[in-house]
Amino acid sequence: MSSRVDLGAVLSLVAIAGVCVAVMVSTMPSLPEPIHSPDPAKKREKKEDSGEEPLPKPSRTIELERALREISGLALASDGKSLWAVHDEKPLLYRLSVIDGAVEEKIELGELGDYEAVEVAGGRVWVARSDGRLSVVDPTGKEPTEQLAFTKDLGMPCDVEGMAWDSRRSRLLLACKNQSLEDGNDRVFPVYALDLETRKLDPEPALKLPLKDKGFGPSGLAVHPKTGELWVVSSQGGKLVVLSPDGEVRKVYALDGKVHRQPEGIAFGHDGAMYISNEARGQTPMLYIYAPLNDS
Repeated sequence: MSSRVDLGAVLSLVAIAGVCVAVMVSTMPSLPEPIHSPDPAKKREKKEDSGEEPLPKPSRTIELERALREISGLALASDGKSLWAVHDEKPLLYRLSVIDGAVEEKIELGELGDYEAVEVAGGRVWVARSDGRLSVVDPTGKEPTEQLAFTKDLGMPCDVEGMAWDSRRSRLLLACKNQSLEDGNDRVFPVYALDLETRKLDPEPALKLPLKDKGFGPSGLAVHPKTGELWVVSSQGGKLVVLSPDGEVRKVYALDGKVHRQPEGIAFGHDGAMYISNEARGQTPMLYIYAPLNDS
């Protein structure tokens, strides 16, 4: 049995199919541009443009005991062979060996508080809480601990986070974690000065850290023994900022986030060696020792 194909009908069907395909193609959404991996060279250029340079690797690393997992401040002891350290959740002052990090001494500080900084000045160990209260400890134990309160002058609006002894100007510097609003809507981190003899705090900031970068917030500071420069470590953004004695930024180092997960304490040895401690954040607490930098 034979059948005849209607050629006209076939051509009509082909024409209709072509129209449908054209309509479908025209209504399809356009494909997104291909995603390319970032160029490592461009990443390096961006880092250089920021003015930051990487901090050299530590010359020595010390693993600390678990009890020191929340070290929030460091200071070189008078013997030059040990470090004072404070724990931000315990009212204890620790003295650590710079050789192996062993705890050589513990001193009770009294009531609970957020202990954030420690420094040695005038033969005493000064410990600062975030609320502006200071404990002045006689390391020999011969004199009772003196308590000073600057909560009205500083308190939580400042939220004290770091402290350093400026021997050239005979003043104790207290850095604020919170920013203050300046004229022109610029935000700065104020640093106040305390006179050890009068026990009085200057109501006006001695320094104003001119750092507008949101990726910065002082977590510890120390004065370099040879240059008088102020070195400020920032766990936020992972930075180490070097300032002149008058507060001008001279250099910014980028900290390796794999090494310094949360740097909180900084101190210098008499030879310029630098000590940086981390809060553990669930890992082993560590102390890092850096050889004196060439530009120091």
